[in-house]
Amino acid sequence: MKNVKSDVVTIAITPEEVKNAETFLFKQAQEDSYGHEMNNLKGPDGDLKKFLVLESSSIRQLRPFIDEDGIMRVSGRLVNATHIPYYARHPVILDSKHPLTVLIINYYH
Repeated sequence: MKNVKSDVVTIAITPEEVKNAETFLFKQAQEDSYGHEMNNLKGPDGDLKKFLVLESSSIRQLRPFIDEDGIMRVSGRLVNATHIPYYARHPVILDSKHPLTVLIINYYH
């Protein structure tokens, strides 16, 4: 057998690049599904305002807020449970019908 030279170049992806990509995808999915809610939480001046979502919103009961990365998350009674990781205390809010959510569910299923 001949030695076949491959033109494929392998480049390692850093953890920071993975986090940045994940953040981008979450923010995009949230803008697609909950753009109005995100605008309300940001306010007209861009300042973040907690829990200011219209009563008619389907996610109002989750008491959403926007974290320092610009991702909308759930607030609630676990806020003081410091022994639980941040991402478990404040899960990311994603629409169950959004294609990104479907991909995540299929991956873990």
